[in-house]
Amino acid sequence: MQQDNWDVAAAEILGQLDESGAVEFVTRRGAQTLSSSLSVLLLRLPRDDERAPAVADWLIDQKEVADLFIANDDLEALLRRHWDPVVQRAARRERQAESWNLRNPELEARLLEDPDNEELHLVYADWLQERGDPLGELIALQAAARRDPTAERQLAVEQHLRKHQAYLLGALAECRSVLQLDWHLGFLRKARLARAPRARHVYEGKVLLGWLLQLPIARLLRELELGLLDSVYGGSQQHGEMVRFLLAAPRPTLRSVDIDFSHRWSIGADIEEIANLVDTLPGLRRLAVRAVRTRLAALDHPHLEELTLHIGYATPANLAALGSARWPALRSLRLALLGYQVTRRDITHLGPLLQAKSVPRLRHLALRIQSAPPRPLEGDELVQLLLDAPLLRQLEELDLSRAALGDAGVALLAANADRVAHLRLELSDDEWLTPGEANGGGEPADEDGDGEDGAGDDEEVEGDDDEVEDDEDDEEDEDDRYDQIME
Repeated sequence: MQQDNWDVAAAEILGQLDESGAVEFVTRRGAQTLSSSLSVLLLRLPRDDERAPAVADWLIDQKEVADLFIANDDLEALLRRHWDPVVQRAARRERQAESWNLRNPELEARLLEDPDNEELHLVYADWLQERGDPLGELIALQAAARRDPTAERQLAVEQHLRKHQAYLLGALAECRSVLQLDWHLGFLRKARLARAPRARHVYEGKVLLGWLLQLPIARLLRELELGLLDSVYGGSQQHGEMVRFLLAAPRPTLRSVDIDFSHRWSIGADIEEIANLVDTLPGLRRLAVRAVRTRLAALDHPHLEELTLHIGYATPANLAALGSARWPALRSLRLALLGYQVTRRDITHLGPLLQAKSVPRLRHLALRIQSAPPRPLEGDELVQLLLDAPLLRQLEELDLSRAALGDAGVALLAANADRVAHLRLELSDDEWLTPGEANGGGEPADEDGDGEDGAGDDEEVEGDDDEVEDDEDDEEDEDDRYDQIME
């Protein structure tokens, strides 16, 4: 990424020379093709009076340059404006890395054991401030703002962060557009790496994640969110690389991991290490994975409390992995799985889960398992499976708003109102049936007058494709199905 910054600076210099007419290029792409070579040259040259003449001689020797019309003094001024600041930032990062070698293993170990202990943070802040580390002052400022949250104290924190962001964030200070941070007593509590949907720049996710995890301020990181960082049209494999990097450098303090690589164009975003990730993070309490293609293995975890899985391929192997997993502490499970030819027989792989033996504390369940033609698995079949499952008795909340219920499913619920009377039941995005309503209220409300329970109201997400009635529906674009399941 640093090389990218140098190349950008070199490209700006060449662009200025081109626009001012100081350099005549043979082709319009001449400035672009020379940027990397110019950055290499500038890194080798000392910052003295001989730099501009050396650059001028180099330009004249390039076949992409037809002629050069600029004085050495003007060229030197251009280099100082566009090149020197990049070099200075790199030097600051090197000095910062040396400063990060200052460690207090005893205090840091105690912080890892008790990351919410404010007094311990302040002791660490004193130790850092005695050695001139800006992190120490940040801890003290944020602790003061936490005790007395006035606008003045908050402003002092913000000013300190702006002044020392290059020191605190390292190379990530130049990537703020893809970085969202939540702070707690001088350390990052939550970090999100993701580019804006329409952003022009793309990033190497593994590199950015590496920069983040090596920061001293990330030692107590609790929550991590990873989104798309490269081009959504590229089908990049970097998403799996990010997960593998997290496996190689786990954070024992992590309690929540949210991985969202679900854009419909990122078909190549296979993630096959989710099970390993679960094993590597013993302190994990919440996991969310949204990916187009994921191969699951055993996901047992003794402390996991919330799990969200939106996966594009409900293969029998994935269903078997989910069915056999043991989550003794799990209280909330949200599953959205799309398969091509998933049958009722395949769904039986979820049997151990539906028997509730592996999830004794599960209270909140959101479920959608949909199969594409030629053998679509309807939401109505899920209703029957749930009605027959011992799991239903221990649930407090059941979300079927995305399960594509039809008339048969609604009729089943109505006929078995006594078995779901204890549930807070969601059948559409904006309608809940609280305990007891199913007994007294009959069938769930048909809000749009189409004879269904409202699951088809959101055309973009659900649409009418769940009930395949004609050839046109059968030929529905496959990408739309990815959109539906990933919403």
